[in-house]
Amino acid sequence: MSWSNTRIKVAVGILINADREVLVALRPAHNPHGGLWEFPGGKFENSETPFDALKRELEEEIGIKVLTASPLICIEHDYGAVSVELDTWRVETWSGTPYGRENQEIRWVDRKVLSELDFPDGNITIVEKVIDIL
Repeated sequence: MSWSNTRIKVAVGILINADREVLVALRPAHNPHGGLWEFPGGKFENSETPFDALKRELEEEIGIKVLTASPLICIEHDYGAVSVELDTWRVETWSGTPYGRENQEIRWVDRKVLSELDFPDGNITIVEKVIDIL
């Protein structure tokens, strides 16, 4: 796999509710991969640990405070102009009710619906892993 010059490290949160549904968010149309679904999260800031990036991003994006989480999977994907490292965590406990703080659509979906949604290519392995644990 050839890596481009621009590499972005991203913290990704997998939230599963009591009904065995996972939280997904719709990327805004004006963003790269707009109109596709994703798991909540975002870019690391300088010198952040993965857990700190996860906590900050989920508070900023969906308004929750992550209490406990464990590493799930780390995926690297090259999109050509940019490559991403998706450091993915299973969020075990949180406080607050998730909502689209950035006005993005969010929804809880079961494994059947999850398998039918369109995600960016870099997320496909994560989707497969999540389906396995649902």
